[in-house]
Amino acid sequence: MENWQISLISALLGALVGGLATYYFNKRHADELEDKTRTALAKALSAELSSLWKIYMAVVGTRIENYNNNNEEIPYGILPVRNNFFQVLDNSANQLGLFEPKVAQKIIETYINFKAFFEELIYLGKLNERFTDADNAYKSGRTAHSEENLNEINKVSPKILGYFEYLKNRHFEVKKLIEETTALLDGIK
Repeated sequence: MENWQISLISALLGALVGGLATYYFNKRHADELEDKTRTALAKALSAELSSLWKIYMAVVGTRIENYNNNNEEIPYGILPVRNNFFQVLDNSANQLGLFEPKVAQKIIETYINFKAFFEELIYLGKLNERFTDADNAYKSGRTAHSEENLNEINKVSPKILGYFEYLKNRHFEVKKLIEETTALLDGIK
């Protein structure tokens, strides 16, 4: 073999080895970065879920769990969820693909149920407002619509109790989802 052929083969092999080394280095670096991003996102999502659940439990959740219908007043202190409390998920939803499909699906299922549950709590608050307004108007006797107010009270009262029983069941469903999902997220390293 001539010198120029050896030089060419050496140059090609050097380029191939250098290219492969660069590829594997970059791939390893990208994989490490992806792992760090996934771990950080898992921690942030877990913190968001557990923090929101803790606040909800302090405001009304514990009273919902302990409600036993012995002539107790239904706990209303419902969160007026007008703000977006789910900032971490909303700002990082495009990164859920970093997780295994089953993990991403569990995260989405949990957040959808948690958000829907907040909306359901707001609806209970609105039913309570209807009842309270009609009850106050009826008790005041200052309105010419006493019959209408009494009808509203009779119409809304069973709705509230039935809806509250539904919400109590939903509370435990959402609680289970949050516990499962935070445990799953906390296990991601």
